[in-house]
Amino acid sequence: MTSLRRVFFSLSAALWSVSIADEIVVSGYEGGEAEISCSYGHGYENYKKYLCNRGCDNSDIVIETQLGVHHTKKGSFSLHDDIKRRVFTVNVTKLTLQHAGIYWCAVSRYGKDIYTEVRLQVVKGQQPSFCVSKLSLQASAQGESEVLLHRDPTLNMSTTGYSHIQAQHWEVLSP
Repeated sequence: MTSLRRVFFSLSAALWSVSIADEIVVSGYEGGEAEISCSYGHGYENYKKYLCNRGCDNSDIVIETQLGVHHTKKGSFSLHDDIKRRVFTVNVTKLTLQHAGIYWCAVSRYGKDIYTEVRLQVVKGQQPSFCVSKLSLQASAQGESEVLLHRDPTLNMSTTGYSHIQAQHWEVLSP
C-alpha cells in the first residue's frame, strides 16, 4: 500500500510540475531582431520572469529577472517586464540560425512555474529593405505614367519610394 501511495505521489508531483499555456510563434531575419511577448495573469506582477530552452533546468535559463527588477540584459537577449500590462517582452538582437528553436516563457512561482511555449523561427538572409503596402498608378494626358509605391506604415521608414515608368500605350475606359 505504501508503495502504491509513493507511485501516486510521484505521478501527481510530475503532473503538477509544469503548467503549459498556448504556443507563441515568432519569426525574424538572420542578423535582425525578434520580439517575444509573454502575458501573465493578475497577481504575478512581482514574480520572477524568465526565458528558457531545452528542459528549463537552471542551466537552460537564457535570461531572467530578479525579484523587484523589471529589466535585464544578457548578451543578445534583453527582457522587460511591463507590470501594468502584465506582459514581459524578450528582445533578441543579432539573430543567428542557432537562435531558432523552442523556448519557454516562464513565471517562477512557489510549487510550479507557469510555462508558455515559444517557437522562434529565423529566416536565412537579410530582411527586405522595402515593403510595399499600396501601389497606385497615375497617368497623364501626355502618356506618362507614374507608379507610386507607398510604404508599409508598420515599418520605420521615413520616406515613400517612387518609381517612374513610361507607358507605351494606355486608354481611358469610361464607366
